[in-house]
Amino acid sequence: MLYAAAAILIVLGFVFPKNKVLTVVMLLFMWALLAYNRDNADYQNYMNIYNNIRDGNLWGTTVDEEGFIYLCRFCSTVLRLDYYQFLVLYSTLCTVLFAVMVKLYTENSNIVIALFMIYSYWCMICQVRSYLATILAMIGLYFLFYHDGKMSWILFFAFVIAGGFFHRTAWFFLPFFVVKITNMKTIVIVTAAASVGFLSLRVPFVTKLVGLVLSQQKINNWLLDDGNRSIIGIGMLFFVRGLLIVIELMMFYSLSRNKKLSLSYFDRFLGKKTTGKVEFDAVAERIFKATVLSFAFVALEAFVRDYERLFRIVMLLSYVLFADFTVHKKVTPNKIPVGYVGYYMFFTLFMAYFLYGFVGWIDGALRPAFECNTLLK
Repeated sequence: MLYAAAAILIVLGFVFPKNKVLTVVMLLFMWALLAYNRDNADYQNYMNIYNNIRDGNLWGTTVDEEGFIYLCRFCSTVLRLDYYQFLVLYSTLCTVLFAVMVKLYTENSNIVIALFMIYSYWCMICQVRSYLATILAMIGLYFLFYHDGKMSWILFFAFVIAGGFFHRTAWFFLPFFVVKITNMKTIVIVTAAASVGFLSLRVPFVTKLVGLVLSQQKINNWLLDDGNRSIIGIGMLFFVRGLLIVIELMMFYSLSRNKKLSLSYFDRFLGKKTTGKVEFDAVAERIFKATVLSFAFVALEAFVRDYERLFRIVMLLSYVLFADFTVHKKVTPNKIPVGYVGYYMFFTLFMAYFLYGFVGWIDGALRPAFECNTLLK
């Protein structure tokens, strides 16, 4: 029943991208999926963490992010919530922030929500810290991409750093500030250098140096091969990440040919100082640069699958860009742009890659999200 409900909401999201009533219904559905979920691969672990923190063992669990620890401590000792009640409150907080984030990025909210429900909301239900960290990082990136002026820099760093206090992976997006101050050639150079740097972390000598600041457990978890990658999986990984860059370029050039974008959008806003909200072509440029820069993460994800969560933010950005692209191009049944078709082809291939490389997530996250809910049965 819940699978059918989700499918109907997703289809309606594409048909009515701006309908506010539908937006509320979709958000309530997402809220209930997390708030009343009672089983997934990480559920028991998070319950144990919450109960340990409630009992005063703040730093003896597998979590060391201060934001999440103190939130659990406040909810368990001051509000006196058990873990079930905490999930309801946590889901409310995340859903409200997610709604704000989507509204900040686009008026076509329902397309973004629909794509997010396909990937990767059901993963977030399992990895609750990543969910909040991703939302906060996305809000920070909004100010980086959509605004100029000193305050945009302050808000970018503030939100991304805050996200890191719930899951450290949010801090990987701090270097994205370069998309605002440099051109594409430099972005490509930075991406190549970062890829080499990430690959060098696997060299024994470099790993020992990293051991001076990280525990061996963290090195094992985040730097060494987790043994779950096949050659086919790595090949698919590089292909889908590269394909997203190609599809975004297709959309940009399609818009520029129809004078929806400046032909020189890659460099147009370099050095231009404004304080208000920037135009769509500047945003498109910055998101594209971020997508290129994120390709450096492949050097990490190729060996440790947990870095897949970094790509979730990049996918959310692509959802926003695609949603606005459909409006700028005025997609109709009689006129379907190549970029529109291309994005769905990419998304289909990406999901095929994800389900191949992360097949365990079907039983560990997807099915529990829809089949183990005490409110929606």
